[in-house]
Amino acid sequence: MKRNPALFALLVTCLILFSCKKSDTDNPVNPSGSADIYVAGYESAGALYIAKYWKNGTAVSLTDGSHIATAEDIFVTDNNDVYVAGTEANNSGIDIGKYWKNGVAVNLTNGVGRGAAHSILVSNGDVYVAGYERNAAGFDVAKYWKNGVAVSLTDGTKSAEAYDIFISGPDIYVCGNEYNGTVDVAKYWKNGTAVTLGNGTAETDASRIVVSGNDVYVCGTKYVSEYSAVYWKNGTAYDLSNGIDKAQALGIAISGSDVYAAGYDNTNPVSNNARAVYWKNGSPVYVSLTTEDASAYDIVVSGNDVIVAGNKYSPGSGYGTATYWKNGVATSLTSGNTDAEIFAVFVK
Repeated sequence: MKRNPALFALLVTCLILFSCKKSDTDNPVNPSGSADIYVAGYESAGALYIAKYWKNGTAVSLTDGSHIATAEDIFVTDNNDVYVAGTEANNSGIDIGKYWKNGVAVNLTNGVGRGAAHSILVSNGDVYVAGYERNAAGFDVAKYWKNGVAVSLTDGTKSAEAYDIFISGPDIYVCGNEYNGTVDVAKYWKNGTAVTLGNGTAETDASRIVVSGNDVYVCGTKYVSEYSAVYWKNGTAYDLSNGIDKAQALGIAISGSDVYAAGYDNTNPVSNNARAVYWKNGSPVYVSLTTEDASAYDIVVSGNDVIVAGNKYSPGSGYGTATYWKNGVATSLTSGNTDAEIFAVFVK
């Protein structure tokens, strides 16, 4: 039910003294008074994708273009080490979940079964990554890795995937979905114990998770007659879209008492194109033009700034342009002559 081969994005948040994750509601600006904006995604080179991140618009390639690769999440530490999670195919065409620290790759999956790394954060010097790895029986196992050591969240008898990870004090939260034999069911795991969010009848998916105080927020998608954007607060679902036009919520951020979720919907009054949108406390704020086909995958709230990352399709070319919107103003990072997308944003 994902629009892309790699979702993602995510937000990084250090919410209170012992909570750490991307999508920082308290994301500090640097001493010069201007914030550094990091985004992660890919740009095509012919038929292949190059995993990249951009810092303030300057691209850094993580792969050489010899294999298909994507960057799906990014985290920057206080000493400016840049961690990026993603995937790269091996010589056999099997995706390997990995992360890069300052451009140096660390493989997490073995390349025998397909794998992916969707989300990354660093907490107290430990590196946490969420994703999945396919087992010998052909099922995807939801996992997270701490300093490269895998922890399985599902038993491998049904396919599952982990999309995001959040650390709050001693607790590790991971969200994703697991197939129940009929549909995918959204859930999150707290210290390995599953909490089911979907009802098990309708298809649901959990994209991103953030913890604020004692509250657990998860954004995602549910399917009734169409895919709809939703978030859950402590297990209670709140609809963001109308349930008629296709929509997904792919990123979430909490700022004070305000809940921000980013994604897309197909309510474009001009055409059937998707519109990049974020919802603030349930009310939509569209950041892309009605003439554009655009999507948002991640959101960060930093001070008074709302930064949304995603892509828009260039008219006529069919290529996606890597784009982020700061307070509704678009910054395009690629030319539109190649295919590109951004899945994650981090502000430091």
